[in-house]
Amino acid sequence: MPKTEHVAQLIRAIGKKDDANARRAVEVMIAHEDAHNNRQSAAALQQALNTWSRMLTPLQPLPYAVQNLVWGESVLRTLDDLALPAAITAHVHAFLSERQHAARLRVAGLPVAHTLLLTGPPGNGKTSLATAVASALDMPFLAGQSHALIESHLGETSRNVGKLFEYANQNPVVLFLDELDTLGSGRAAEGSSANKEYRHVLTSLLMLIDHFPDTSVLVAATNRPDLIDPALIRRFDLAMVLPPPSESDILGYLTRYQADHAMHFPVSVTALAHDLAGHPWSMVERTCQQLHKQRILAESATTSVLVNTRAL
Repeated sequence: MPKTEHVAQLIRAIGKKDDANARRAVEVMIAHEDAHNNRQSAAALQQALNTWSRMLTPLQPLPYAVQNLVWGESVLRTLDDLALPAAITAHVHAFLSERQHAARLRVAGLPVAHTLLLTGPPGNGKTSLATAVASALDMPFLAGQSHALIESHLGETSRNVGKLFEYANQNPVVLFLDELDTLGSGRAAEGSSANKEYRHVLTSLLMLIDHFPDTSVLVAATNRPDLIDPALIRRFDLAMVLPPPSESDILGYLTRYQADHAMHFPVSVTALAHDLAGHPWSMVERTCQQLHKQRILAESATTSVLVNTRAL
């Protein structure tokens, strides 16, 4: 049970309408319960605190200046939807665990991981994993449009990126920046106007990440990490490479897809996995969906013929 002094501190803070101290009082309670292995009580307090925090800081509507810089509604995946290597899954769960036990870490004066860099060839789940992180944390997903962020006018790119970060600073979200290399690349010719703009954008981005609050999460992705300035890469708490699938990975995915959807592909999954080897996960998923559609349409056509025959 929480100590009486902690409960008294919470009551005093609520009486004064001091939300910051009230939150800290609950965080101390959670840390106390965790320290005494009262996991169920700690989890209940954490859930209540999360709900209270969302009520205290409701998500503000996107300002018009930000609406043009982000994609609309994104399809959110879950971690169960993704075929991830075991090592990647372990890193993601460790990242999420820090987020879920943030109160205890803050009470101990420790930083909470809140920046994640995803690299690897295109089509292997970087965007999907970013949305799965948002789903797991029950946070809104905000995806920046790279082509909308980048402006030819000097200084506009930095201002656009700043608008996104300002919104994320004030509203707990998962902010997703795809094609990070377009914002943090250092391959412009020395002394050129492009290089000056790059340095300006990079400096702004480094400062924004340094001051990014751990109430939100920043996920960035790139196919070309070799183009990104090392100083920018060092800003991320966790960097992971999402590799393309092996033939055995694909075979496992095809087998699970059939089981999950109670259907069978019209071809051998072993032969299909062999044909798809060397292709990204996006191609594997599209192939499964296309074969699934064909199966449903074929069954529908057969049913229609039977119905019409009986009508005659």
